[in-house]
Amino acid sequence: MMLPWQGWLALGWRGVAFAGVVLLFRRLPVVLPAAGLLSPLRRRADTLLVGWFGPIGIAAVFYATLVVHETGSRLAWQISSLVIVVSILAYGVTATPFTRLYGARTDGKSASD
Repeated sequence: MMLPWQGWLALGWRGVAFAGVVLLFRRLPVVLPAAGLLSPLRRRADTLLVGWFGPIGIAAVFYATLVVHETGSRLAWQISSLVIVVSILAYGVTATPFTRLYGARTDGKSASD
């Protein structure tokens, strides 16, 4: 399969907004309340970093391809591939600044602080 550029353009701003919502609400709402149960997540900075980074990858490609195969609808591939590409770009662009910020905020602090 190839990237459906025309399909992405047809989705317009709604497709990009959907991808943004998926990135924001896919992991953070689960990790934030569960942080107390996950012993390595002692600080808010730990929780936010873990909650943000969760690249969408090969499993999403598999399921989108399966949906296209089973239903014949290309829309699933258009939306899924857009979310995957936005995920790669968002996490790639934020990886260095967020880890530097995390390091600056946690430098010299132990996990129990």
